[in-house]
Amino acid sequence: MIPNYRLLIPNRYARSLQLTISLEYYIMNVVIHTNQDHIEYMSQQDNKFDKGIHQALNNHSIISIADKVGNIIYVNDLFCEISGYSRDELLGKNHRILKSDEHSPEFYMRLWQTISQGKVWHGNICNRCKDGSLYWVESTITPSIDNSGKPFQYISVRTDISKVKSMELELSHSDQRLKRSQFFANIGTWEWNIQTNDLFWSERISPLFGYASGELETTYENFLNAIHPDDREQVIEAINACIESGKEYDIEHRVVWPDGQVRWLHEKGDVIRDNNGMALRMLGVVTDINERKSIEQKLANQTKLLDILNQTMTRFVEQ
Repeated sequence: MIPNYRLLIPNRYARSLQLTISLEYYIMNVVIHTNQDHIEYMSQQDNKFDKGIHQALNNHSIISIADKVGNIIYVNDLFCEISGYSRDELLGKNHRILKSDEHSPEFYMRLWQTISQGKVWHGNICNRCKDGSLYWVESTITPSIDNSGKPFQYISVRTDISKVKSMELELSHSDQRLKRSQFFANIGTWEWNIQTNDLFWSERISPLFGYASGELETTYENFLNAIHPDDREQVIEAINACIESGKEYDIEHRVVWPDGQVRWLHEKGDVIRDNNGMALRMLGVVTDINERKSIEQKLANQTKLLDILNQTMTRFVEQ
């Protein structure tokens, strides 16, 4: 008598698959007994889950699918909404319909080389709407690979980051305005992290210390070394007094440039503290007052000369 074998195999939809294997005349007959109702139920749940993900993705992301040469074969509603084109205007067109002048030809070449090799591409792209306006998207382009290992379509999922880019641009403009203002006013700003001893200063600080912009390494030691030896201790004491007792940091001191010139600067600053009063950071402004000091010195010399002349005239009259 030929034996029968019964196996229990785990399954995604049923608790188990009961297999009865009968070996007779070297032919294997497999009878699978499953809980059909359970399979149908789980299949329905999976369909609902897939539809939920699809709906959520469509409501959040700008999605398109292109064939292997880059022609659009699918777009979702958000794609149409942000680009200003209807679905009929987009389908069958190449993605170049959205191309802006914000990127170089090399940018697009590198993108295409990446995805045509079956690799995923991530990056930010500026596209042009139908009305000519621009919008920015954070994009992920994923190639679909066929049995031969070559891409046959490209799925693009994007997020609108136009507001973020607009804020970055505004910050950039603000930064440029600040730099221009500091340049014309001949002032610089600095921030010192007291806890880590890290120091940041603006571009105008280096020229105020006699160096080309960006030439002087940003360190507290370099700051102290640039101060005139006769003023250095006074500056250190003023900094310590601000940190330890909260006294206002407001001091005029000299710096020695690499070529030997002695220049005058005015510094004002204050300390940022935590809720317990611990000093965290110190912020300050440096102003070039060399011209003012030069005028003051000339006035002082003239005043001294006038005093000498006045004394001389007085003695002459008395005689």
